[in-house]
Amino acid sequence: MTTLRHARAVGRLAVAAVVVAGLSASGFTPGSGGATTRAASAAAAPDPDPAPSALYSETTPEDADPVGPDETVLGPAAVEAMGDDLDAVAALNDLSVDELTTVLQDPTYGVGPDGRLFVAEFLDADQARDPGHAHDSAEAPAAGTDPVALAAVVPLDQTFRLNSLPGSTRTIYLDFTGHTLTNTVWNQMQGIPNGRTVPPFSLDGSAAFSNTELEFIQNVWVAVSEDYAPFDVNVTTQDPGQAAITRSSSSDQVYGARAIITTPVVQADFPADCPITSSCAGLAYVDVFDLFQGPGHRYYEGAFINAASTSNPLALTTIISHEVGHNGGLNHAGFGGQAYYSGTGNWGPIMGTPYARALSQWTTHAYSGANNGDGPDLTILASNGIRARADDAGATIGTAAASGWTTSRRGLVSAPGDQDMWNLGRCDGTVTVTATPSTYSTNLDVSLSLVTGTNSAPVVLVTSDPPSGQSGSGSQLRATGVASSITRTAGDTPYYALVRGSTSGPDGGYGNLGPYTLSATCDGVSAPPPGTASFTDVPSSAFFFTQIEWLAGQGISKGYANGDGTKRFEPSAAVLREQMAAFIARYADADLPVVSTAPFTDVPASHVFASHIKWLANERISTGYDNGNGTFSFRPSAPVLREQMAAFLYRLAGATSTSTSCGFVDVPPSLTFAKQICWLASEGISTGYEEPNGTRTFRPGQPVLREQMAAFLFRYDDAGL
Repeated sequence: MTTLRHARAVGRLAVAAVVVAGLSASGFTPGSGGATTRAASAAAAPDPDPAPSALYSETTPEDADPVGPDETVLGPAAVEAMGDDLDAVAALNDLSVDELTTVLQDPTYGVGPDGRLFVAEFLDADQARDPGHAHDSAEAPAAGTDPVALAAVVPLDQTFRLNSLPGSTRTIYLDFTGHTLTNTVWNQMQGIPNGRTVPPFSLDGSAAFSNTELEFIQNVWVAVSEDYAPFDVNVTTQDPGQAAITRSSSSDQVYGARAIITTPVVQADFPADCPITSSCAGLAYVDVFDLFQGPGHRYYEGAFINAASTSNPLALTTIISHEVGHNGGLNHAGFGGQAYYSGTGNWGPIMGTPYARALSQWTTHAYSGANNGDGPDLTILASNGIRARADDAGATIGTAAASGWTTSRRGLVSAPGDQDMWNLGRCDGTVTVTATPSTYSTNLDVSLSLVTGTNSAPVVLVTSDPPSGQSGSGSQLRATGVASSITRTAGDTPYYALVRGSTSGPDGGYGNLGPYTLSATCDGVSAPPPGTASFTDVPSSAFFFTQIEWLAGQGISKGYANGDGTKRFEPSAAVLREQMAAFIARYADADLPVVSTAPFTDVPASHVFASHIKWLANERISTGYDNGNGTFSFRPSAPVLREQMAAFLYRLAGATSTSTSCGFVDVPPSLTFAKQICWLASEGISTGYEEPNGTRTFRPGQPVLREQMAAFLFRYDDAGL
């Protein structure tokens, strides 16, 4: 295949960004629970759609004659079969006659009596092979050859409630639950009986979704969401309702695509032009994502994906993203005389056959041997309704997004050439910055720079862009060398992190897009940029804002997830003893012990903070409570009292002070922890409370609040202890 121009002449929208969550639990909308059987999870059959003639838009003449051959024809034979309709079919598909003739040289393309192009993905060995690179070829995956070794990303009962970008007006619905087809092109011209419900996805033929199948579905959702991360589109496993998919008119801006992922049982379960064999992957109409004219959007709805073609979730992901890409106007990424390019090294194009490539990406067709002159994939998708998202960070120091010292900043490389500049703040010490893309099915190979200076005179101190590769195979295929990390010792100066997609690779890094996590720490004296807030409940006006930001920047407190990518600190909550153990161990950068037996009677080895608590006991920072029978308990869920915190920090510092007089009226020399409290005051770690009568109190029996804990550790660190 040589050239095909499929971007429409009308102006459309352009590409950009999504903050997915690492595509994790924070990237889904929870619900009341997922279905446990296919029958229960599939919606009831909808009312029959109107006949195709009733779906024509009001701009289409009622007496318009159909164009196209008398029957569906694939490949070069379709050109001859169209006869005098060739000009009309070319115009219907926004092509010249030469362009239409060229694209139909690919035997997987076809035209039916309606005149619209579709693609039947047979993906046999000849089409999947990469001539001239036989050692690098990646053929279509065979069914049942790859063991499924997966893990759920959310509770299994949430499998059919996953959403990558809830609130978007564009939707890609991954329909695993079976779908009823009535009065669609699949019924009228592709051999599926009218009103038939195609079977749901299944690995084992059972009517119930097994745990393995639910995990499989979740992993497919994660990977498809990664492919479509640069776009303002919600990839979902939750039925969004027909109105979220169908486009009824040019003014209807809420629409999308349905990927019908089915495990067919008989031929009537799958379009006739894509027989049920292990080499048949899918079938989709080209350039119908934003269609509203002619027979209408719902008439062409559905990209078919044959789940029997592979038992590998990553391979199934590529087929889904590939078929939806056809809906969005894309054609095949080929090589030389072949329609499909499998890629090279660890890279391959989504619109080819990149089954053995860890980095499957959208392409600009700039790789050596490319035979498709359509134009860049992202531009074509954007022109056909899969639109852009706003950038999440500016590209310069002057437009840098505030970050601060944090271990969990989320970002997105949203378009080719996108540069995310993050304002980390000041540091006098060792700076460590790491940018890590998604670990599963990433599309992003990161380039990271550490920058200082000013907007008018930026200074790039160092750049990290290691060579990438891959490891594993099948469902365990993973990209390597795609994360970047920098460690540098420097003076007291502001720092910025610049995150980009690497420009290496056979396509010039065009498809190096996707979400990443930025970690930036300062081992020394640090300060966040002015106005930065790591937690939604600690504004910059908060009394202990600086101390809490320091705590977050040092990785001592990770906060509580709000479920929308942000976090809260809960500054007025009491610090629990188990949390205190974690805070102190993290501050001390402790080498945590392996816990095989319970360190205390009420702290089993499985406790989330067992290793932190055991380290605290090993260091004699906490001895616990004597149970009176030769055993000790820790009381992990009890709040830490202020006098206890004084003792913990005293022991952590290895202090030897014996003074028991420090001016607090509620700390007599006879108090058990008097010397520890007085040491705390002498080091400026606690100033106590000023009472209305002019005296000062320590309030030793009160719980330590989380904001106070931040202040204690901040002052302890500032004192050089």
